[in-house]
Amino acid sequence: MNAPTKSPEQGTPLKRVIGPRFVHLKVHSAYSLLEGALPIAKLAKLAVGYEMPAVALTDTNNLFGALEFSEKLAGAGVQPISGVSIAIDFQDRPTDKFSAGNDQPPPRRDGLI
Repeated sequence: MNAPTKSPEQGTPLKRVIGPRFVHLKVHSAYSLLEGALPIAKLAKLAVGYEMPAVALTDTNNLFGALEFSEKLAGAGVQPISGVSIAIDFQDRPTDKFSAGNDQPPPRRDGLI
């Protein structure tokens, strides 16, 4: 059981980890536009190849890949964890030194222009 395994990508020997295994909690798939290019099927293959007990998919601003992710990873014997990273805009709070929706800086209080 402690024999070296082969990398699913290169076929090179890897050291088997004894004890707690690593779980990725922030993986972006091809559904996370401009942030990931990993197809769900390849993610499942890599997780099995590296003997990961679980993987979390946290695409940005969407859950389009959640069903495919859950089905493919559960079918491969890997615990799927579905999540999402959501950008939230609080309209009532300024995002920087200028007020939200206002291109003008706030008035100065020291009387200077």
